[in-house]
Amino acid sequence: SHRPGEELTDEEMEEIRRTIAKVLGVQECPMVWATHKDTGHLHDHGLVVSFLADTNEPIVFGESWWKEKAQIAIAICEYRLGLEPEPNRRYVADDRGVYHLQ
Repeated sequence: SHRPGEELTDEEMEEIRRTIAKVLGVQECPMVWATHKDTGHLHDHGLVVSFLADTNEPIVFGESWWKEKAQIAIAICEYRLGLEPEPNRRYVADDRGVYHLQ
């Protein structure tokens, strides 16, 4: 989800999608993304087919840590794009890496 007033370019949206796919380890999988505002705020949905198209091999999202990996990906995107972080975030990123908050 995007904060009210956040306007991202198509290039920034693509960077977010690439980062999420890379951190989850699914960048080689077929995927479709949609951005819409049906709930009053801009948000995205991604559909990833968890099989490699060439070999039909299954891919395990985020090496079975998909929830944590997704949160790490979002922390990276927030930092790189200068976005306001989630209020209850579990991870924060900077130039040195990604850190778990307690």
